[in-house]
Amino acid sequence: MAANHHNNDEILNDAQLNTLGELMSDNRKQRIEDVLKHRTNTVTVLFENIYKHHNLSAVLRTCEGLGIQDIHIASSYPLEIARGTTQGAHKWLTVYKHKSIEDAYAALREQGYVIAASVLASDAVGLTALDPTKKLCLVFGNELEGLSQTAIEQADVRFFIPMFGFVQSYNISVACAMALYHMTHTRLEKLGYNGDLSPEYKAQLKSRWYKSSVKMANEILAKADEFDTTVETIKQDS
Repeated sequence: MAANHHNNDEILNDAQLNTLGELMSDNRKQRIEDVLKHRTNTVTVLFENIYKHHNLSAVLRTCEGLGIQDIHIASSYPLEIARGTTQGAHKWLTVYKHKSIEDAYAALREQGYVIAASVLASDAVGLTALDPTKKLCLVFGNELEGLSQTAIEQADVRFFIPMFGFVQSYNISVACAMALYHMTHTRLEKLGYNGDLSPEYKAQLKSRWYKSSVKMANEILAKADEFDTTVETIKQDS
C-alpha cells in the first residue's frame, strides 16, 4: 500500500489554526485559501522507476503549479527529491510511494481511477481522447526504457502525445507538463473549474500547509495546548 496517505494527516482545530495564523502574513493565509480552491485529485499521475532525481523534481514542480495534488511513485529503490529543482513544490503535494507497479495499480483502482499508460502503441489513443472530468491517472515511465510491459499491459487504456517531427519521444518532464496542461484546461473548459477536493481533504491540507508555513509549528502548538490546559485547570480550581 502507499505511504503518506492523506487520511492520516492531522486536522487542526480552529484554535490551533488561529495560533499558527497569528505567525503568518495575511498574504500567505489568503494564498493557501486560493490554492485550495484550485486543487484537484480527480486527475493524478504515476511515475514508474524514474531514476534521475532532477526529472522527478521537475515533474513535481509542474504538478504543483497546475493544481494536481496527489502524486504516485512506483519504485523499488529510494528516490531523493532535489529541493532546488522543485522550488519547494514537493512540500505542498501529497506523494504516495509504492514498492511496485502492481501495488500502485491496485491502490489506484481501489480509489476508482482509470489508468492510462503513456506509450507509443498501435492501440494507443491520442491524449485528447482521455476524459479528465472523471478519475484519471496518467502513467509515465523512466527516461531510458519507458514503461515496463507490466505497466503497459495492465493499464486500462494506452495513450500518446501526438508528434510531428523525426523525434519520437519527449523528455518525461516535458511530456508530463504537456499532458497535465491539457488535462487542466480541458477540465476548465468542460466544468468551469479545476478544484474539487473534499472538505475533509481541504482541512487536512490546510492544517499541513499552516504547519509548513511556521517554523517549529509542532512545538508552538504543544506550548499553546499546555497553556490552555493550565488556564482551564486554574479556572476549575477557582
